[in-house]
Amino acid sequence: VASIGTGVVVVGSLVSDSYGARRCRKLVGLDRWKLRAIRWADRITTPLVRLFIANSVSVASSNREALRIPPSRVTVVHRGRRGDDYLVGEQEAIEAREELLAGGTAVILNVARLRELKGQSELVCSVPAVEREVPGTRLVIAGEGPFRVTLEALIDRLGLHGSVRLLGYREDVPTLLSAADVFVFPSHFEGHPGSLLEAMFSGKPIVASDTPEHRETVEHGRTALLVPAGDTERLATAIVWMLKHSEEAKVMGERARQVALERFSIEEAARRYEEIYTELLESIGRARCESCS
Repeated sequence: VASIGTGVVVVGSLVSDSYGARRCRKLVGLDRWKLRAIRWADRITTPLVRLFIANSVSVASSNREALRIPPSRVTVVHRGRRGDDYLVGEQEAIEAREELLAGGTAVILNVARLRELKGQSELVCSVPAVEREVPGTRLVIAGEGPFRVTLEALIDRLGLHGSVRLLGYREDVPTLLSAADVFVFPSHFEGHPGSLLEAMFSGKPIVASDTPEHRETVEHGRTALLVPAGDTERLATAIVWMLKHSEEAKVMGERARQVALERFSIEEAARRYEEIYTELLESIGRARCESCS
């Protein structure tokens, strides 16, 4: 709104499925009305934005529909990462693995903010079934957030103190990934999941929820295993398959890294942003020349 009358061109960002039906169904009462109010405010002000940059095709599509944005005013630039940041030394990886195993046999890793929509309660609930098939499995979750108390209570109720650890906020995610056997990302909603990209750059076998954002990033049976969001039983089955088929899982992880290097590098993301801003600047210059003439 502050751009009105200034001649300043506004570029907006679309980074999550904020108004999608999946998320709206999860809200009740006042929360649902708040979301509707924010959506109307966004819908009214979107004409003031010259271009929206979405971080995934699914986010672009959902927001175009919810906010009634013409397709010509939305473009997609996927998130990017620097591939070399996820190459960890052998000794460092060995030491991290010994710490995370804590006397166990396999490490399942999840990296995400602790929130209900991240699906971490289903992941914790899958652990007993995984342990029956692969004794000594350890689940470690890196991240902090408001859902921590709920997860701690769930771990206590299921008697999983020896099998599940909440690591809190960590800045050594590449090292944690190097020590893991399987990366699991059961989130119900995302924009373009940074943690999933990081697991791909690390070449890790991946199990993730079958959502539009994840399907846009990994391919079921080729670079990951995808299971319905919220399905604890199928989540456990997929994790067990990865742990019991280590060679096939390793190949999936290697393919995922190659895809990440080709599609999701920070260099490619920067190139796309440079293209977009250059085109915008050129269009502004042409418009000013036309108005002067």
